Amino acid sequence: MPPCTQQAQTTACDVGEIVRSLRQDIDTSDLRILIVYFFPRPDADELAQALSRAFAPVPVVGCSTGGEIGPLGYTRNTVVAVGLSSPDFSVSCRLIDHLSERGSEETLSTLQNLLDQAEPQVQGSGRYFAVTLFDGFCLREEHVSSAIHAVLGDIPVCGGSASDGRQFSSSPILYDGRLHHDCVLVMLVHTNRAFHVFKTEHFLPLEQRLVVTGADVDQRIVTEINGRPAAQEYARLIGCPREKLDLVQFARHPLIVRVGSTNFVRSIIQCQDDDSLTFACAIDVGLVLRLGEGFDMTSSLAQKFGELRERIGEPALVLGFDCILRRFEMEDKGETDKVAAVMKANRVAGFSTQGEHFQGMHINQTFTGIALGRRSGMA
Repeated sequence: MPPCTQQAQTTACDVGEIVRSLRQDIDTSDLRILIVYFFPRPDADELAQALSRAFAPVPVVGCSTGGEIGPLGYTRNTVVAVGLSSPDFSVSCRLIDHLSERGSEETLSTLQNLLDQAEPQVQGSGRYFAVTLFDGFCLREEHVSSAIHAVLGDIPVCGGSASDGRQFSSSPILYDGRLHHDCVLVMLVHTNRAFHVFKTEHFLPLEQRLVVTGADVDQRIVTEINGRPAAQEYARLIGCPREKLDLVQFARHPLIVRVGSTNFVRSIIQCQDDDSLTFACAIDVGLVLRLGEGFDMTSSLAQKFGELRERIGEPALVLGFDCILRRFEMEDKGETDKVAAVMKANRVAGFSTQGEHFQGMHINQTFTGIALGRRSGMA
């Protein structure tokens, strides 16, 4: 009997070779869904169509990445596939497109319809979770994540925004044999396995406050911090020359907002010529931020997985969503292999994201995921 959780990864470049490799490594017996993460490529449309044909009638979904996480560790220019099979899993999917044109009521109605049409064993069982994959450039994650959380109620939600690495131009979602933009894919997963949805980060807020005093809220662009040009003030506070600001500096010096008793990172992803800063998450005028101070990423991650093993036992699979800025930081510090070893030891399959989703929140510079245990039962 094939395992109910599977993961595969291929370094093949040709579309035909990619499909053959994944068909060889993924057992399709009772396969309920195949989730595919791929690095941006010019023939992505062809790949989407080929995978859909090769695995039909099994749904193939996924997205583009800023890098992949799988059996080979942290990679780029590979394809990672995750399979969930019955009897341990059933999955209902819905793509919600044209997010920029949808009102709140229409979004809520579509989500409620997904819940209503879920397979009978999902309804009322209390043992299901949701996975969300957003187009990373839709700029609607906060609004839609909140709506998803409102409709799903106590169902835990976790996911990531698609990425295209350093290009910051296009991050499509794969669904029904095609690539889609301005959308979110919602997967409602029922399982009899023990599982736990989690998040972890390795930053603590310092006392230094930064107040957003000017912003283009819709575009997530901050023009002023503390009444000064945003890039100049940020550079001054982190002790870096303005002209040296780049993704590595943003990764090493994130900004943190406190919501209730919980800290959430708000990451900068671009510095513009006019001294404005583009963020990967929602910002607003008057928002109070603090500089974040990092501690060891590897030990922080290992500690989190230790806690997860106490809850669910040895993981069979972890669906992981890891901020791309974490990857930039670990590469800059030469820690990629150490972090990858922890990921591989805990069977993580996922990708480097443009943002992470956790219980109705859109966050940055965080590792979120769903840890699936080998045993049945509630975590």
